[in-house]
Amino acid sequence: MKYDRLYLYTERNSNIDLGGIEQLIAPYAPKQLDARVSADGAMDIYQWELGETLAIDTKQTLITGLLPLVRSQSCAVYLRNKDAQAIKRIVSDLDGTLVRDELLVALVRGKAQEEMMKAETEHAMSGHCAFEENFRHRVQWLRGIGATTLEEFAYQIPLTKGAELFSYFVQGEELRFDLASSNLAPYVHNMCIRLNANEYIASMPLLEDDDETLTGALEEAIIGAKEKRQFAEKDPHARVSSEATLTIGDGANDIEMLSATGHALLYCSLVSQPLDIAHISTDIYFQ
Repeated sequence: MKYDRLYLYTERNSNIDLGGIEQLIAPYAPKQLDARVSADGAMDIYQWELGETLAIDTKQTLITGLLPLVRSQSCAVYLRNKDAQAIKRIVSDLDGTLVRDELLVALVRGKAQEEMMKAETEHAMSGHCAFEENFRHRVQWLRGIGATTLEEFAYQIPLTKGAELFSYFVQGEELRFDLASSNLAPYVHNMCIRLNANEYIASMPLLEDDDETLTGALEEAIIGAKEKRQFAEKDPHARVSSEATLTIGDGANDIEMLSATGHALLYCSLVSQPLDIAHISTDIYFQ
């Protein structure tokens, strides 16, 4: 009989609280399997077999409980459904995941709004407020910024550890790679080019009449949790099923899409020492 599985990736010989993890997954009748060291020798990998198959709402509850750990410590969590198929598509969040920064924070760095932007962003990513309303509020602080600044930031903003190698690996294995971001489209478009992704979804900023500066508003609906989930569940080209899709994310607005696919990786690049995303994804792919 097949079972859902949970894998915890940590730094080698880390002092992470395994008891806390086991307490979170206790309702799902876990059976701990053998721990191992990653092929590169840099990570410890713990795995549990879950005796209870996770329905989507149950999986959302589990992921919600695990995200604070992933957002505060050098670790990552991979969930694989019992019916998961070989990975053919990857759908990833961007800021705080493949990017080691938050665009909106970076755009106001050194300005009066910086600390407020940091606080509001963390508030949203931690799930302590309604994401869409919070995002609109934060975008208002960008009024007057040039549209080309968004495009340029895509080539300046730092990537997480192993992101470039991750991109090469995805291409080499001929996997479909898409970005699902709530962030602003001119930036996400160029990040799609930089990371060699196939397609993306993103929020469209409203520009002044000169088409050169941001108004601080959005043209249409924000790409929120629901839109991310729908994008992850259904390949736009109808070639890959959700059970053959790996989603990657770190925030509250990623929980729905992480819960909707056969493979889900909870990974945050904003911790002090992020794990290598290429090594983790390679280990997942070849299991």
